[in-house]
Amino acid sequence: MLLGKQTVMQSIAVLIECKSKPSKAPLQEMRKSREIEGREKKLVCQFEKLLIFHPKAPKLH
Repeated sequence: MLLGKQTVMQSIAVLIECKSKPSKAPLQEMRKSREIEGREKKLVCQFEKLLIFHPKAPKLH
């Protein structure tokens, strides 16, 4: 569970880093990052659902 938390935090850091770069990226890369972002959101949602069902699990905050 701890490993999952670390991965989510790293992913969020990467997303923030990517968004702060100037938007001169090719369209294909933008599409890829959107796909990845969508997957990240799904992961975070699944993680939050796990937290609801398992109150003893570590929280993201």
